[in-house]
Amino acid sequence: MKHTLLFLCSVFLLGGEAQAQQAKSLFYLTGDPASVRSFLAHADKVDILVPAWYAATADGLVSGGPNPLVLETARQHHVSVMPIIVNAGFVQAEFLTPAFNSILRTSIGRIATRFPRW
Repeated sequence: MKHTLLFLCSVFLLGGEAQAQQAKSLFYLTGDPASVRSFLAHADKVDILVPAWYAATADGLVSGGPNPLVLETARQHHVSVMPIIVNAGFVQAEFLTPAFNSILRTSIGRIATRFPRW
């Protein structure tokens, strides 16, 4: 029993080391020009870019789009892009209706196809 426990502990300790992953750096990008400049200056240090390029209205329509320079910089530095959709007015009740969710899911599907993983 002691040997089995010792073996399992060593597998856990040594195996965990091999499976450990590096921490990822995330950059939350706003529409502010200073935020864009900061990303462009530090893209080589970023793993995942989270731009707030899109906004949803209360009726579920999504507007906005990527900044071509930021997108190209992310591609050149192999930065994954995971855009988010913001609720600009943040009226929570308006965003919980089935109609809104249906339209939003369609919009998200269209947006998702624009951002391949590099």
